Amino acid sequence: VAEYILSGLLVVAEKYDIDLRTTKVGIVGAGNVGTAVSERLDIIGIPYVLYDPPLQQGSDQREMVDEEELSTCEFITFHVPLTTAKESQWPTDQMVDASFLTKMSSMKYLINSSRGHIINGEALKNWLDSDSQHQAIIDVWEKEPFIDSDLVKKCLLSTPHIAGHTREGKNRGTIMNYHAFCKHFEYEDKIDDDTFLKRDMPTDIIHLQQEQSYMRALASAVWHVYDIRDDDKALRGGLNKDMTKHFDRLRKGYKVRREFSAHRLDPVSLPDGSRQTLTELGFRTSGDQESHS
Repeated sequence: VAEYILSGLLVVAEKYDIDLRTTKVGIVGAGNVGTAVSERLDIIGIPYVLYDPPLQQGSDQREMVDEEELSTCEFITFHVPLTTAKESQWPTDQMVDASFLTKMSSMKYLINSSRGHIINGEALKNWLDSDSQHQAIIDVWEKEPFIDSDLVKKCLLSTPHIAGHTREGKNRGTIMNYHAFCKHFEYEDKIDDDTFLKRDMPTDIIHLQQEQSYMRALASAVWHVYDIRDDDKALRGGLNKDMTKHFDRLRKGYKVRREFSAHRLDPVSLPDGSRQTLTELGFRTSGDQESHS
C-alpha cells in the first residue's frame, strides 16, 4: 500500500509540477500501513505529520498532531480501520464528511486506500466540484462492488481496491497464517521467511536515463515497478459497461504485481544521490550478490 501511495504522489508531482519535498503530507492513521508510508516519505525527504488520536492517547511515543495542524497539510492520506461510535471514541465510519472537508482548508489532494466507508461519497463529490484544485486518489469505495461511477470520473486517479495486492504482500500473509497454524497445533515450523519471500525473483534490470534528475529517477524506477495510472485506466474502461461486474472482475483477476524489493536497478544509470534513496526504498542493484533460486 505504501508503494501505491508513493506512485500516486509522484503522478501528482509530475502532473502539477510540485516538488514533494516542499509540501506536507498528513497521514491519518499511524498503524502498520501509515507507518510504512511515513518511512518512505522520510527516505525521500517529504515532510509529513501523523494524526492518530487513539495512538496519541495510548502509549505511542511518536509526535502526533491535532486536527487543526492536520488542516495545514496539502496532501492527506488515510490509513485507518473502519470503526463506529459504538466501538471507538474516534469513529472512522463517515469521518470524511462535509464538515471534515471544510475544516481541511489547505488540503488539495485526498488519498484513501483504507476503507471505503470512512468517506461520504456525496460530500467528496461536492468537495471535488467546489474547487478545480481539489483532487482525489481513491482505491476503496462505499458499497463495493456497487461503486459510484460518477465519483470514479471525478477523481484524479481511481483504482479497483488493489493497493495492497502484491505477490510479496500475499506471501507475507501466507507466512503469518502458516506460523500461527504451526504454533496452535504444535507442528514443526519448517519455513524460512527470507527464503520464502525471495522465491521467483524477476531477473530484469531497470535501466534509467542518465540525464534524469533525482526526483525523475525516483519516479521512473517506481513507475517501472508499479504505475498507478495503469489501474486507473483499467477501472475507467468499465464506465460505459456494468461497473459492478467490471470492478469485481478487475479485483478477482488482478495481475501479478511485485514490490520494489523484487527488482534490480542498473547502478551506472542512476543520477547522483538517487541510488541510496532507491536502495532504502527496497530496490536492489544489479551488483547485488543475492541468490534467487
